[in-house]
Amino acid sequence: MILRPSCQVIRIVVRMDNPARWAGQCGKVLLLLLLLLVLCGGAAAWDADAGLPAALVPVGAAVRASSAQAGAASVVDGDLATFWQSDAFFPTGHVIRADANSFLQLCSKTPSACTSSSSPAVNMSAATDGSFLTGVGLTAGGATNVWAVVELPTPATTFFGVGLRCTTPGTVTVEVVLRDGSSLQLGTYTQQQNNNYVTLRFTGSLSSTASGVRVSAQNSFTLTELCFISESPFETFGFRFARNSYLAELLWTWDP
Repeated sequence: MILRPSCQVIRIVVRMDNPARWAGQCGKVLLLLLLLLVLCGGAAAWDADAGLPAALVPVGAAVRASSAQAGAASVVDGDLATFWQSDAFFPTGHVIRADANSFLQLCSKTPSACTSSSSPAVNMSAATDGSFLTGVGLTAGGATNVWAVVELPTPATTFFGVGLRCTTPGTVTVEVVLRDGSSLQLGTYTQQQNNNYVTLRFTGSLSSTASGVRVSAQNSFTLTELCFISESPFETFGFRFARNSYLAELLWTWDP
């Protein structure tokens, strides 16, 4: 029971050391309790959280969100009116997320994982930098066609798809390279899709683990961004408890 500040209850003790006397005084005790409720209950307020133990996550605790990190602190600020809202995974939110895009910054961190037909060799960092404002111009060099390959840092047994953005005068073929030396054509990127980010969904099964992605065309083209989407759309949110403890109850509100 929650009472207003102006109403104070010091202590109520009922002893049952004499049952016979208790039976005779029952009416008086009940009258006392009813009087207490009349005097104090007028401004009483119902609190659904009354009696719950204090949260182990202190206000201002460090939190980590998969997206929209700037608003993550709202979940532990002690205010039920504030909240964290994730960014949209699609159409392009996953591009800048390292936990969703296995290629993010790969060509700048590991240049040897990114090769192409261009001669002389070109720096492919702009193809995996997470930006649609940069890109890599690819040429045939001495090859019969134009191609680029980006190798995964860790082979994948499954994945959601591949995303890319190009500028091409023709058609770009997208293949997943497998460790057994074969490849799986995932789809194509056409001239009509120029300067649009396109996600090619993979719904089949792999005969071998995936080791990378190959894009190729008959004519020179610009590869703006290439993404390897490792998992289905997801969002995560986490924080560290103030101390080690058993988890008795987890309460949250959310709006899918």
